[in-house]
Amino acid sequence: MIRKYYESYINNLKSALDEIDFIVVERIIKTLFDARERDKQVFVIGNGGSATTAYHLACDLAKWSKSRDDETSKRFRAISLTENVARMTAISNDLAYEDIFVEQLKNYLNAGDILIAISASGNSPNIIRLCYFPVYRLPPGQ
Repeated sequence: MIRKYYESYINNLKSALDEIDFIVVERIIKTLFDARERDKQVFVIGNGGSATTAYHLACDLAKWSKSRDDETSKRFRAISLTENVARMTAISNDLAYEDIFVEQLKNYLNAGDILIAISASGNSPNIIRLCYFPVYRLPPGQ
């Protein structure tokens, strides 16, 4: 039974890796590096396990974004909006859980900043709300 599960997992993983569009990956990397050069922030969000992934990604971007030998290189300004549990629970208690990310970005978001939303299901109301909230839909070119 364990072997069957393991083989299925490995086959699904191989299939997922085969579907990666490297042109899209290159565009994402270029977008992130362009944001870094323009001193823009990168915000990362997620729920549950995706919250941990968001936290880890923001940490890695901020920590490993420069060479140890080059103190003059720019760093990513990366923040996970899942880091402050007190703020998240205050917003969800006083307003609504669907607003935990929207309300945080009202304090920080500027034109040209990047949002990375991680969702295993793609159905999380607080993630969807932030991605489509009209306040954050900036005019073209910004």
